[in-house]
Order: sequence, then structure tokens, then C-alpha cells
Amino acid sequence: MVGFPALRLQGIYLVIATISFALIVEEVLARWESVTHGNDGMRVKTIQLLGSTVPRDSPTFYYLCLGLLILVIVGTLNLMRSSTGRAFVAIRDSETAAKSMGINVASYKVKSFALSAAITGFAGCLFAHKMSFISPEMFTLQLSIEFIMVIIIGGVLSLHGAVLGAIFIVMVDPFLTFLKDDIPGLVAGLAATFGAGAEQAAHIKANIAAIASANGLKGAIYGLIIMLFILFEPYGIYGRWLKIKLFFQLFPLYKRATFKRQKIYVKSERNR
Repeated sequence: MVGFPALRLQGIYLVIATISFALIVEEVLARWESVTHGNDGMRVKTIQLLGSTVPRDSPTFYYLCLGLLILVIVGTLNLMRSSTGRAFVAIRDSETAAKSMGINVASYKVKSFALSAAITGFAGCLFAHKMSFISPEMFTLQLSIEFIMVIIIGGVLSLHGAVLGAIFIVMVDPFLTFLKDDIPGLVAGLAATFGAGAEQAAHIKANIAAIASANGLKGAIYGLIIMLFILFEPYGIYGRWLKIKLFFQLFPLYKRATFKRQKIYVKSERNR
């Protein structure tokens, strides 16, 4: 449903289209009360596996999720080694070059949408059983932004980035919750250090505390993290690991510009 209309979109416009589709689905599920019970949500039964119950708080459920994660990653790695996976990589790098090699770009784009939706839906099933309750209100825009953060922070070039980005998000969330009460005072102290008066510092502290109590501080910090990674580490955590590994492989011949995107000019531009 979203693949064919979004075939002409690229980059940030494609991200916006998918987020818009998610908002539409959320509204439909909230209104379709005969199936989803609307915003009241519905209870989810405990997983039955091989005739036995798997409680959501048991170690068995954790190992079940871990095993399924490994299976999905191994399957996806094998897919990327196939002709379909190589077509995905070619389209990612250059749609024009992919078309010139005879790749049906539209068909493979829809396949990638279907594959990613299937994997995400699989994860959603496990999430529903973990929470034992599900409601359209649980899937907000902030959750979509967190998914985008996973890719941006982890790295968009490989599956390693998805795993590293997920670990980063899971670790940073309780850390931000822990610092929630300390950040207003820290910001006020910095403002006082840079010349703000006592009244101005107190006013800044009150405003930051109000934002934090309204759960807006978390979104602001997430936005700052995304900006910092885009500006200073566009390849994400996995890209940084590749740089470190290459540094030790080439030492002492490593050049700082190794990972910089090269500018390619046509002949007419080169002669200007």
C-alpha cells in the first residue's frame, strides 16, 4: 500500500511518506473499534510454545526473542548475498546505475518495503506479548523517530548498525530518565557561568524543569543526538568502528580523508 505510491520518493521525503502512512494506520486502528477496541486497547494472551506457556517476564521469553533475532539477522545476511540483496545494494548506491544494469527498480523497492514491514510486524508481535496489552496510542510519532534514530546512530550501511543503534537507544533511555531531575540545574549553572543573572538562571531552570515534566526534554535530547551524528558521524557507530579498524590495519599510512565522500565532476565542470 505504501510501496507503490512512494516509488518516486527518495531520502527524507521517503521517510516522511512512511511516517505519514504510520499516522494514518494509527488513526484507522483507533476508529476500527469492532476489531481493535479503539483507544481502549486489548489484552494479549501469553505465548503458547510447543504446548507450554512462555511468561513474558521469564528467561525463556528472552531467549526466544534472542533466538528469533539471530534467525532474522542470519536470514537477512544470506538474502543480502543473493541476487536480490545485490540489487538492493545497487539501488541504494545509485538508482541510475541499477537501471542501466537492467534491474527493475520499482519491483525491488516494493520487495524491500514488504520485507521490512514483515520483519517489523514480527517484532511487533513479540512486543505485544511482552507488554500483554496493545493499543494504538502506544505507537506514537516519537516511537517512529526512535526507529529512525536507531538507523542514523547505528549506521545505515549494514545490519550491524541496526543492532548497535538499538543497543544505544535502550541504554540511553534510562540514562536520560536518571538525569531528568539534574539537567535543569546543570543548564541553569551553565547559563550563570556564561553571564546570566540569578533571576535569568532561575527562570531557565524553571522552564527546563517544565519541559522535562511534560516529557519534552527527552525528545529535545533525541533531536540533538540526531543532529550531532548527522554532522559529525554520518556513518553512525558502525562507521566509526570501521574507521577504527581501518586505522589499525593501515597504521601508520592511514589518511584522515579516507572515509570522506569524494566529489565527482563531469568533464565540463572539471575544466571550469
